[in-house]
Amino acid sequence: MLLWAGELEQARVPLERMLQSATERGDPWLLMHALAYLSPLETGLGFPARGLTLAGRYLELAVDAGQRAGALWPTAVAAGWLGRVDEATAAAREGLELAERTGHGLFLIGNLTALGAAELSAGRHEAAAGALLRARELAARGGVRSVARFPMLANGVEALAATGELQRAAALAAELDDVADALGRPWVLALTARCAGLIADARAKPAAALAAFERALTEHGRQDRPLERARTLLAYGSALRRQSRKRGAREALEPALAIFEAAGATRWAERTRTELG
Repeated sequence: MLLWAGELEQARVPLERMLQSATERGDPWLLMHALAYLSPLETGLGFPARGLTLAGRYLELAVDAGQRAGALWPTAVAAGWLGRVDEATAAAREGLELAERTGHGLFLIGNLTALGAAELSAGRHEAAAGALLRARELAARGGVRSVARFPMLANGVEALAATGELQRAAALAAELDDVADALGRPWVLALTARCAGLIADARAKPAAALAAFERALTEHGRQDRPLERARTLLAYGSALRRQSRKRGAREALEPALAIFEAAGATRWAERTRTELG
């Protein structure tokens, strides 16, 4: 429940106990589920290499098609963050095919979300938006609202803003605002503020954009998710750079680059280096 609610820091201890218990008992079913939960936790806390390793162990245990679709989802998420976009998209597409065949709705949404995130990291915004909007439609139909497990709204806003579909971006941002209001937690409030900044920036409202990014960074400071903070710093630095505020841009982009490089997020690091250049 903590994982689905986005409270990754609190979720770690019970999930690690679950993994220890599964290992001591030699229970492959329990072990598979512990790995399934710990992989996205590690990735979400800024350690995608650990997340990919755990997802690989999960994949080894997933013998039936339905569970394989579940294991391919965190594999694709972690590989996408690590810049292994071909690997991520291949895993997500295989997971989609299996989930559609076996009828596992959550795994279908998860693999679509992972596919959209990988495409976004590669700068393929139209493809990202297509996958994320389909995930959002399926999630809405099924009553699934966890933006922690399925970050289709925040990523969808970024993809749509980049393609100029600002009305649709604003609609997704409004949905995310509703979830953030219900949860009231810094990690999701940071995402809503970043989305507001991206939309304002795309609408050529620089003052509003910078204010929104600064609010996001304040929230990141209350409950840090390094990779998401780095993405906010990248967006903030990019906006400052376009306003010819080069010193401020550098002060935002350099720590973003350091975070991406430390995590092995190569595609995001490349984009940050381009902005610094």
